[in-house]
Amino acid sequence: MSRRTPLPQFSIAPNIITDCTTGLDLTTIRIDVKAGDNSNGFVVLDEPEDLFILRNYIDFFVDKHNLKDPYSMNPTENEIKDPDKKSAIDQPRFLGVIEGFINTQYRPSRGYNPDDRRNFRIMTSQEIILDLVDMVDIELNDVAEAMMFLGYRTIIHDGKVGWLLERRIL
Repeated sequence: MSRRTPLPQFSIAPNIITDCTTGLDLTTIRIDVKAGDNSNGFVVLDEPEDLFILRNYIDFFVDKHNLKDPYSMNPTENEIKDPDKKSAIDQPRFLGVIEGFINTQYRPSRGYNPDDRRNFRIMTSQEIILDLVDMVDIELNDVAEAMMFLGYRTIIHDGKVGWLLERRIL
């Protein structure tokens, strides 16, 4: 089974707007979606894994910014730090270990051809943990946060949910 459309790429970021009347910083969430190099502004999420990928990005954003009630209109409940002020705390645990392990052979995929088993691999978070068990005591959420941070996406293929990896051409 092959895709009819390119795999969408999601980008979620806070969009901080200062209310000129009250002076409060109000945060909205901006979700950008791109599918392929020549997107015309319309993206069709027509494959089951597309919504799964979008949900993962939203969940990661909510967790990263520790939003207590993501649907609240009360600006004090969900304060988001200025995105320009990065700190080491914003990086996932074990990022260096996972990045070194995954990025030596693979890179985030820009598309997916399920018939090309040589250049693509689907790897679960549990498989990554098992490969790294001799180095670190790592949890599923640590792997998920690091993989999302590195730009990898989840995919459902042959009933298996995992990270879509594209083999690096060396």
